[in-house]
Amino acid sequence: MVIGMHMSEFKLSISSLLKFAAFSLLILAFSGSASAQVVIQQVLYDPSGSERGGEAVEIRNIGSESVDISGWILATSSSPSDATLPPGTIILPGEAYLVADSGWNVSRDNPLWKSADYEEPITLGNSAGGVALLNGTAVVDSLAWGDVQGLDEMFKKNVALESEEGFSLWRLDGEFVSRPADFFEGVPVMIDARVTLKIPRIRLPDRLELDPKGVLSIRNEGDTAVKVVLHIGELRNDDNIIPASAVKIESQEVLVPSHSDKNVAIEVSAPEDSVPGVYSAVLRVKIRDAD
Repeated sequence: MVIGMHMSEFKLSISSLLKFAAFSLLILAFSGSASAQVVIQQVLYDPSGSERGGEAVEIRNIGSESVDISGWILATSSSPSDATLPPGTIILPGEAYLVADSGWNVSRDNPLWKSADYEEPITLGNSAGGVALLNGTAVVDSLAWGDVQGLDEMFKKNVALESEEGFSLWRLDGEFVSRPADFFEGVPVMIDARVTLKIPRIRLPDRLELDPKGVLSIRNEGDTAVKVVLHIGELRNDDNIIPASAVKIESQEVLVPSHSDKNVAIEVSAPEDSVPGVYSAVLRVKIRDAD
């Protein structure tokens, strides 16, 4: 009887351990999947203003689930733990989270940019450098720029050419490209503006005898109505600029009912002295509760 009891207890323990192991594996699998949803969106390593307080890394949750990034580390080519994200840091689906050098709120290139979600002293190399987002020892995402030959391999998940002063390296279609830095509040939506009859492509003819328009389609797949606020920056083509004031948005605040589509007309009225070509800008889409 005693032996039977011990055998029964032993079998129960093995069963419990197996269930616990399966549960643990499920948690690990979920954590890995959630981590993969978080990417580096934008890196400003060479601000046009002060280096101290002017550098920033924007990360983004591109998945459909919230991710707890508490304790995650930003490693750089200057330090294996340049910044450690604070406890209780949750990044919601689609949201961007801004990590910036200490003093960002005073020294950032554009005082209209949003405040940092988290500040800590960070150092990003100008001529050659790298940044990696780590969950423990796992590299979630990374980016290296310039001469990367001497950098640790963990920084080389993505490799880009150097950007010019005041420009960021932006994630676009799986690659990083140099574009004007933009840290306004809201989720970034990249726009390439060529003069044609569609957004994001607009045609700017040599004679400028046109009225280029386009339509931004917004679909709300949620169960409640939302208010969408739009903000567009200046259009740039190398050193040529079309100011943001030349871009007319039909309505900068749009109420989108649940499970509905809303179209917003966008029109570019280029100044007469504009140089024809492909212009780039960033459209920021801020999502608010309808209440």
